[in-house]
Amino acid sequence: MFADRGYEAVTLRAIAKEIGYTHAVIYQHFRDKWHILAELSSETIGLLIQSFDAIAAKYRVPKERLFATSRGLIQFCTAHPQQFRNVFFGPENRNGIRAGQYINDIGTPLFQRFVQLFFDVAKDEGFPCRDDRVVAHTCGLPPPSYLPFWSATETHSLRRSSPRS
Repeated sequence: MFADRGYEAVTLRAIAKEIGYTHAVIYQHFRDKWHILAELSSETIGLLIQSFDAIAAKYRVPKERLFATSRGLIQFCTAHPQQFRNVFFGPENRNGIRAGQYINDIGTPLFQRFVQLFFDVAKDEGFPCRDDRVVAHTCGLPPPSYLPFWSATETHSLRRSSPRS
């Protein structure tokens, strides 16, 4: 229903009617419709992760893996635009959770895969490690295993520069 009508247009009563239950039964399992959407979004992220992993397994070269998995994500999003909107542009400020925090919470396993793949491409292309530290810090993720020493203090002192400087 969220995919067909959009989050704001769907009510718990409408969901209950659609599945043949009373809204009281739904409240026994979910506090509100936001929690239903969060569960559905988690399932969608799980499907995206399965797709990512299946596509990535077919390519040995990191850059080819990055392009192929990115195409896979884009194909999913264009084939399922409302699911894409529900997951990546979910409800803002529901239950005290900002939309950015919502997508970060459910999307971290997928995002970590992409970030690791960016690191793999950077390493394969010969980019210096310090740029990888900036990316890791910006994304709030630990650096990949091939980076020698990691220091948060050092990261704060880094300035953006060209990749080959």
